[in-house]
Amino acid sequence: MEDRPGSASIRLGRDGASATGPSSDRESYGHSRSCSRVQTGVNSVAVWLASRHFSSLSHRTSVGHEMQRITRLLLARAFRYSLATSAKERGPQGGVKFMNLWQRLRVVHRAWRYRLRCEPQEIACVRAHLSAGDTAIDIGAHQGAFTYWMRKRVGPHGRVVAFEPQPEMAALLQRTKQAFGTRNVTIVNAGLSAEPGELTMHRPENAPSACATFQPNAWEGGESFTVPVEALDLYCIHHDLRPINFIKCDVEGHELPVFRGAATILREDRPVLLFECEQRMHDDDTMQDVFDLLLDLGYEGAFFRNGQQWPLDEFRPEYQKSGMARSEYANNFVFLPRESRSARQRRGLNGVVRG
Repeated sequence: MEDRPGSASIRLGRDGASATGPSSDRESYGHSRSCSRVQTGVNSVAVWLASRHFSSLSHRTSVGHEMQRITRLLLARAFRYSLATSAKERGPQGGVKFMNLWQRLRVVHRAWRYRLRCEPQEIACVRAHLSAGDTAIDIGAHQGAFTYWMRKRVGPHGRVVAFEPQPEMAALLQRTKQAFGTRNVTIVNAGLSAEPGELTMHRPENAPSACATFQPNAWEGGESFTVPVEALDLYCIHHDLRPINFIKCDVEGHELPVFRGAATILREDRPVLLFECEQRMHDDDTMQDVFDLLLDLGYEGAFFRNGQQWPLDEFRPEYQKSGMARSEYANNFVFLPRESRSARQRRGLNGVVRG
């Protein structure tokens, strides 16, 4: 979760001196526009510098050491240049409505951490299969690490639709969109399933929001709440989104209903599918049911393990045993239309690019 700024703010007096303390509406009104302009300029420079530093990491060998060094650099820069969020940017209860520099740097840092350390093969898959002008769907966007790279790849003339049923996460994604001015991203505060309606979402007590699921028996205790859901086929018809080029799906055991609700898109548009799938999250169906649906639709699959991509027929249940090293645990899969195999071979790709 994002850190909450303190209640104190920095305001500029008429003589140019700064004072720290709560700002009244009258004081903040005259200065909010100039403060916003300064902060926007500083934010842009800092985020550009962060991107430059992270770009150099792909050419280094000791990524872990370099990540720590860059993190310290970004933290120092954030503390040095960050301006407190003005009163105009606060919600009715004082909560931050838009992102300040510190929060923007966290977004960039998280995106690069996923690309270089957390899920490098998966992010490389996104970058390999998306091009300028494409349309991508991020199902279960959470904090937007994949959304970040999707919108980078599709460019200003492409489209990314990010579905996130958790209200807090959807609000964070909306603030991120506003902070970075990403007009090619649409945030939808809803889940996806086989048909539109409502479903009950379950979250374990004191657990990260990434554990939220529609599976009723996944967790003991915790909280439950109702969220709206859409069927992707119907949503794309109503919002004129076809054709779809790429779908990333992270729905904690709800993959089969999601793909059933997108059957027309899968048959006609033939998007590349990147999704997480774990047997422990499935109650009424199995991982094999998900695979069989996609295989019947003319897809071929692979999974990521030990930094490599392996054919689906080499997957073994023991690759998902608890306690395994992260690199050996296999829960991310990529499925591509079977007819695209020859094109991938001509490009010298096996569904993934490095770096």
